[in-house]
Amino acid sequence: MWRRSSYGSDNGGQCVEVALTGARVGLRDSKAPDGSCVTVDFGAWVSFTEALTSSR
Repeated sequence: MWRRSSYGSDNGGQCVEVALTGARVGLRDSKAPDGSCVTVDFGAWVSFTEALTSSR
């Protein structure tokens, strides 16, 4: 199931959607749901989000 970023809006703004699928995480542009997506290892995703959180 794809989830939209909490920083996005419903009025066609720039937004990222994320899907957690076990050991992988999918990322796509919410404006192009039928387009391509990027997948990363779950561990890499955790490291990325932790780095974002700690840089605030």
